[in-house]
Amino acid sequence: FSDWTIVVKHDGGDVKTFHVHKTMLAVGLRPSTYFVRCFKSSMAEALNSTSTLTLLPSAVEAFPIYLDFAYTGELEPTTETVCALMHMGDYLDCRALYDAALAFAKEDIDWNNSAVYLREASLYRGKLEKMMAAAFKLCTENLCDIVLEGEDDTLYDLSPEDFLKVVQKGKGSCSPGGEQLSICVAKYCRGPYADDVDAKLLSALTEHITTVDPTEAYALLGLAEKLQPSVKKGPTLSARCIAACAENWEEAILPKLEAAPATVQRSKAKAKRGRAETSSAPLGQDVPDAIQIKILEGALVAAAGSLKEKDEEVKKVDQRVKRLMFEMEQLKRQKTDAILLIERFKRVPHTFRPNGMH
Repeated sequence: FSDWTIVVKHDGGDVKTFHVHKTMLAVGLRPSTYFVRCFKSSMAEALNSTSTLTLLPSAVEAFPIYLDFAYTGELEPTTETVCALMHMGDYLDCRALYDAALAFAKEDIDWNNSAVYLREASLYRGKLEKMMAAAFKLCTENLCDIVLEGEDDTLYDLSPEDFLKVVQKGKGSCSPGGEQLSICVAKYCRGPYADDVDAKLLSALTEHITTVDPTEAYALLGLAEKLQPSVKKGPTLSARCIAACAENWEEAILPKLEAAPATVQRSKAKAKRGRAETSSAPLGQDVPDAIQIKILEGALVAAAGSLKEKDEEVKKVDQRVKRLMFEMEQLKRQKTDAILLIERFKRVPHTFRPNGMH
């Protein structure tokens, strides 16, 4: 018994068709002024009793939620769809929908999902500028927690422009040297926008990083060598990564060196099948051999220093053990003397009285 059809689509995506009732969309406590105008229009849309909406993917996903709300008055949004519902409340001129979605968002948003809100709000903007600002504030103030403890990776789905703003504003919430920030940047450079990371963006993302996390140093080094980002002052990104790899060789390059035998075996197998290898370097093919040699030289120096420190620690422990053994021997002698003294002790008879006592 429907009397209107709504076709919902997004560019390059599936088309969804909904058969609805004009009364449910235009009358009552949850009316849409947009559809009221459509129903009263004299254009082809009204003659065909059909509306066609071209929406973003998240809005297409959220559209059935809006229809359920229009029919039942119950809204069941999610973190991923609530911004789209707020946008539709504005776009379809349904105030009830906008207010209900906003109420959910205020209760739902926190630092752990702030990147989702930032991404979705930035897609729609318009009346979502305040939501975008709130999500941005949460994101930047808790950037370190999002990077290290966050359960969601949406931060790395942000557009390069928005991600750069988050990093530049949120760097203060990370460690002073930017070690945690380097983890964040490295993950972004492996994310959906990896192909959009150029020298200018990488330079802007890493300009405040003085200490590179050792687990990400080698990956960032490969990217730095490829893009050659500029630097305003101080050492280049490559130099910072090389230092991190060498000083923290156990975390940065030891796993790669341990995996090298398997890599060599695969290289030999490929050679037998007639496939040429571009490099036989043990650390991988993303960094020039000369740089890898420099890393290994630095790692050897760091390892030698570490070994010297361990030797000093061993000497201190050895001296302490000797001192404890000497003290133990002294205690043993004291114990022996005490036993001899006890053995020579003579018990005084109970009838004994010193002179002058009765």
